[in-house]
Amino acid sequence: MRLTLAAAVLLACVLANGALGYDACYKDAQPRGKPTLPDRQSHACSAETEKDHGLCYPKCPKGYTGLGGVCWEQCTPPMPASSLMFCCTDKDACSELVRDISTTLPNALIKFALDLATNAQDIRRILTELEDIIQDVLEISLPKCKRVDDVVTLLLAA
Repeated sequence: MRLTLAAAVLLACVLANGALGYDACYKDAQPRGKPTLPDRQSHACSAETEKDHGLCYPKCPKGYTGLGGVCWEQCTPPMPASSLMFCCTDKDACSELVRDISTTLPNALIKFALDLATNAQDIRRILTELEDIIQDVLEISLPKCKRVDDVVTLLLAA
């Protein structure tokens, strides 16, 4: 099974089990439904849909904003700042979170994969490195902004 970055982030969130005291959380996301083409003459969408990147998507439920085929939860206080998948207390917290996720975890996974490929006989050291990767995941794990239980469904779909 290939673990994508999104799945790794979701796994971290599952492990966090919705703990409190973070300056960020990850947003609920819902599929938006199948897009349709706008009217050929007016280029408008029907009243039940809205245009996004040239296609007409079903409108998102209240409290969600559409981006392509996904409805993302809108950020509200105490975490009003938004960074696509995350809500944060402020833009700096979002920037730091994105930087941590985009560097720390992928670098650790690459190092682990290379060590596994070149040093398979040194299993004890490799397992220690895997433990370090899990610790990195736990350090950047976040609660879900709304329903923590739904993360399992999102993880399985990733």
